[in-house]
Amino acid sequence: MTFSATSPSATRAIHPTFPPSAILRCLPPAPRHPGHPTPHLQQDERFQNVHIDIVGPLPMDDGFTYIVMMIDRFTRRPEATPIRDITAATVAKTFINTWVSRFGTPDTVTTDRGAQFESELWRHLMILLGSKRIRTTAYHPCANGMVERLHRHMKQALTSSSSNRRWVDQLPLVLLNIRTSFKEDLQCTTTEMVYGTMLALPADFLVKASTIEPGTFVRQLCD
Repeated sequence: MTFSATSPSATRAIHPTFPPSAILRCLPPAPRHPGHPTPHLQQDERFQNVHIDIVGPLPMDDGFTYIVMMIDRFTRRPEATPIRDITAATVAKTFINTWVSRFGTPDTVTTDRGAQFESELWRHLMILLGSKRIRTTAYHPCANGMVERLHRHMKQALTSSSSNRRWVDQLPLVLLNIRTSFKEDLQCTTTEMVYGTMLALPADFLVKASTIEPGTFVRQLCD
């Protein structure tokens, strides 16, 4: 199985065949608090800074040949959604349905200079969400290194299975593994960074879960 990230040289310019508002009209405006630009991202909030990239083409599985990779800079929370094409409309809709619907609008969105992210549709999406787009360059690809590392982890996990041709079916469990694996740099798991506790894994189903009042749980999570 061969994995490769798309790049401007490998992808022709993509022009939407319908106005940007066609897929964006359902989203309300999300004004951001004004602030001064800083040379470094401040990693002090969950889901404030998201990195996005596209992996593929992959062996076709149920019509899917690409994956949109998304990862939160602070918690390392990964999301990966299979897609059938890499048009600007498809990538934008995937970002809305997979990320924005779950975690809200980020302050910054880091991408490469792929045609999808340079499109007028993507520019309108960033304006509507109130998100600042950060572009990586060919001279500094490490700026999106977090999502590149996710590529490698995903590739290793998907290709380690004897039935790697069914990668779409494996993807959810691969994500579960990544989210619940201990991160040396965080000294905890991604799941703990997001929820304040570990997810129940198959082996944990044999252990009776303790009960807790909702109010107490929220206070503990905030602490």
